[in-house]
Amino acid sequence: MHEHRRMKQMKELFEVRDIALKSGALMSTLSGSGSSFFNLVKSEDALKVATALKNSFEMFRVEIFELDNHGFQIVKS
Repeated sequence: MHEHRRMKQMKELFEVRDIALKSGALMSTLSGSGSSFFNLVKSEDALKVATALKNSFEMFRVEIFELDNHGFQIVKS
């Protein structure tokens, strides 16, 4: 509900979302307090989405992170 209002402060974020979704992102949303954008992408589409964003927004930092599907584990030493 707050995303549209907050994104109006930096209109490029609407284009970030559009490019990410058109490039294969499953979802794209403003993250945290608005200092970052989160794009959920299948691993096989990650490079394509990252490249499209880097090409369109050279001044932004674009990073790819992998999700940990195993969750928290306690390891005894």
